[in-house]
Amino acid sequence: MTLNLNLGSPFLSGFAAPRFSKLHETNSSSSSTVLLTLLRPAATLLFNSRSLATTTRASLSEDENGVVEDPVSVSEILDEELLSRVSVAEDANEAMEIISESEKSKRSSGGVVSVNDCRLIINAAVGRGNTDLALSVFYTMRSSFDQGVSENSSFVDRWRWSRPDVNIYTSLVQGLAASLKVSDALRLIDDICRVGVSPGEEVPFGKVVRCPTCLIAVAVAQPQHGIQIISCSKCRYKYELVSGGIVSIDSEEISMDIPAWKRGLRFLQIMKQSIPAAVHSIVVQTPSGMARTHKFATETVDLPAKEGERVTVASAAPSNLYRAVGPFKFSPKAPNFYPGEPMCLTNHKDGRESLLLRAPTKDGNSSLLNPFSLIPLLAVLATGDAVSRIVDPSLPQFLSVAAVASLAVGTTLNTVVFPQLSQLPQRSVEVIAIKQQLLSQYDVLQSRIKELKEVAEKEVWMLARMCQLENKIYAVGEPSYRARRSRLKRVREGLENSLRGRIELIDSYARISSMIEIEVEMDYDVLAAEEVSSTENVAEQIQQIMELENLEEACFLHLESFSFCDTKFMHLNGGCKLKQMTRQKDLLIPKLCPQNRENGEEQKDIRSSFFAFLQLPFSIFQFWSHSGFVTLLHIRVVFNVDLRDRPALEKLFSQTKFDSVIHFAGLKAVGESVLKPLLYYDNNLIGTIILLEVMAAHGCKNLVFSSSATVYGWPKEVPSTEEFSLQATNPYGQTKLFIEEICRDIHRSDSEWKIILLRFFNPVGAHPSGKIGEDPCGIPNNLMPFVQQVAVGRRSALTVCGTDYLTKDGTGVRDYIHVVDLADGHIAAVRKLEDPKIGCEVYNLGTGKGTSVLEMVAAFEKASGKKIPLIMAGRRPGDTAIVYASTEKAERELNWKATYGIDEMCRDQWIWASQNPDGYGSPDSTN
Repeated sequence: MTLNLNLGSPFLSGFAAPRFSKLHETNSSSSSTVLLTLLRPAATLLFNSRSLATTTRASLSEDENGVVEDPVSVSEILDEELLSRVSVAEDANEAMEIISESEKSKRSSGGVVSVNDCRLIINAAVGRGNTDLALSVFYTMRSSFDQGVSENSSFVDRWRWSRPDVNIYTSLVQGLAASLKVSDALRLIDDICRVGVSPGEEVPFGKVVRCPTCLIAVAVAQPQHGIQIISCSKCRYKYELVSGGIVSIDSEEISMDIPAWKRGLRFLQIMKQSIPAAVHSIVVQTPSGMARTHKFATETVDLPAKEGERVTVASAAPSNLYRAVGPFKFSPKAPNFYPGEPMCLTNHKDGRESLLLRAPTKDGNSSLLNPFSLIPLLAVLATGDAVSRIVDPSLPQFLSVAAVASLAVGTTLNTVVFPQLSQLPQRSVEVIAIKQQLLSQYDVLQSRIKELKEVAEKEVWMLARMCQLENKIYAVGEPSYRARRSRLKRVREGLENSLRGRIELIDSYARISSMIEIEVEMDYDVLAAEEVSSTENVAEQIQQIMELENLEEACFLHLESFSFCDTKFMHLNGGCKLKQMTRQKDLLIPKLCPQNRENGEEQKDIRSSFFAFLQLPFSIFQFWSHSGFVTLLHIRVVFNVDLRDRPALEKLFSQTKFDSVIHFAGLKAVGESVLKPLLYYDNNLIGTIILLEVMAAHGCKNLVFSSSATVYGWPKEVPSTEEFSLQATNPYGQTKLFIEEICRDIHRSDSEWKIILLRFFNPVGAHPSGKIGEDPCGIPNNLMPFVQQVAVGRRSALTVCGTDYLTKDGTGVRDYIHVVDLADGHIAAVRKLEDPKIGCEVYNLGTGKGTSVLEMVAAFEKASGKKIPLIMAGRRPGDTAIVYASTEKAERELNWKATYGIDEMCRDQWIWASQNPDGYGSPDSTN
């Protein structure tokens, strides 16, 4: 029986030209698949970049001049004497003159100074303390485009500087920090964030402005822009953007002027509007000289912008804009806003976006809800009611019905009919959606660049501090500081490696941002098909690179409870860096519930003791090839091993050195474990014992084990903490508990073991794109896959097991966790293994809240708009009433916290289910 990868995966299809070898055949008598992932340490992948040509030293003494020569760097035009002369030049022009007048250069008719030679010059200049030359060469390189040489140009003009690469960036930033030129290093990092022409560039791309209603990127406010009318492709309303500098601003605090009765109504949530704290009146002057006054309120007393700063005010569509629907005209403005009313203010200087409130009127107490107006009105209505009874006893009822009907009709028209009629037709915004899709991706990239820049700046300061401290130690010269010098050296190397990795990622993000700028600024409505194709290509790059943002390790969806049918349904959340690599990253990727999708033959009960070994050669970053695509990953399967097959496992560990293991224990159905306990003990326990023995024999003693919160059994109180006593109530839980005890015993016997045990409940959800989701084989064992299949019509009804528990609705209460949060939790656990103080630790993962079965069903009904038929049944053997766990320890020590609730879980799962109603099989397949 053979386990096959399904190459039709929409996730894997995003990679360029993947090649898969066939999986080795497995023993057909085996009964299960183990979910197992072996990872190398984060540090190996994070900083596996090509070594820099030079290494900067902190000491500025005569012997320790700050730079170590690269023994492997060979220059075509620079020798030691010429490099010494060039390194004392005043600027890049003088350095180029010296190079062009050298004997080697005169023998050629011109050319380009290679990147390697440029790096040698920069490092030599920094080593001599000539940072002005290093910066001059760098900025000249950034301004160079190497457009060829003219025959009529002078001899010096025939030479050009190369464009800088990421190694130039890294070398110069580290050299400036070591020379204690922190301000220059920080300015250099700011320049790396932009793939521009020069630091004096005066034609920036502009500021991305979001829709004030749905908060997606809709337009770019460039320096020359004043007033724009834009449309949002999502909400399909029009907005007016006014961009310019603030010439005057008047503000007044009014938070104390809000009447007590109005505060009370808002506290009771009878009135939904936010309470304004201040009213502002600003005058915005556009580049053309036109001035526009805007008056609005804000929830806080903080000014959204100051005088002199450039801002963009997004307002509802003005009254002179309308769309005709037959004989009627409707304003395409957002509902519940007046024409031209300010809705959002974007500050171009600091990027802040402030949602604006309607400024209160002078007579703030004229509302009908004002007691001084409401009481007389009620008195008049009561008197009229009494008089109408004298005229006709049925008249009050008639008036009441008419009033209620009028109110209902008016409310329906104002909240449903008119807003829909005001929306733009879908076809009219299709072309705009292309540009706005790119702008949204650009906005995400800029946010990531900003975050990485802040961290890199902190590391530059720390590196400069370490270098300054090292200078002091060299100056003192005491032999007793030798140990401290070694410690400082290790710290410096760590900071340099970390800074190198961040600069590489910033450079990668900046390049993609520039590609998006090119797409947006070109005439995007020439050929819509080409535009869509370009958009999809860039979107594919964004998706891949955002998955690599952590620069550390790959972590997959928790396949133990998320019963995917093929290894294609893995969630890579990190794992490689966007750069050229020649070494391979080795991962064990689990295979669960395999099926032969090509011929429709289903393979039953092969769920836990097999895994597929994949090697990922990371030949990444030929950034844009001639075909316009990026090669990110080539995946090939090289092993398919039964975890209980000791010789095969020994062979695997002998061939490849692994540093860490994430162990997803396989069989996991509570009901089945009660009926077949020996199957569970054999598969889960025996397989784990063999794995641990082989790991120890090969020196791999870092383990993350995916346990389960079912080990808490029937807890006396909730939420359960990691210190609670353990008592599993079913064989499945017993296997988890036994494995935990085995791990603790191993650590006590050998302190070299570093083990993290993760306890959690039901993973729910799917990838937000809808391309990766859950499609279990056979009858689902978990709640939400069953609900999903009922919603799409694959099953007739959901059977609820147990309706008489002592809970709020009689059904069992559990914690649920989004699979993306769970993947992040495993990444955090792998990072924690790098802590030398870690021993054998336990962490709960989840939301920390209990949710009943009926509440989950209701949430899915809300997300899908489908009614789920229910069949009430008795309790399942081994099930408990209420179990959920506290996650405070994980939040504190792993720096991890669940970010998704049950609404997001059900939303993402429904997106997947609605796009893939038959899962990964055909409509006629049995699944």
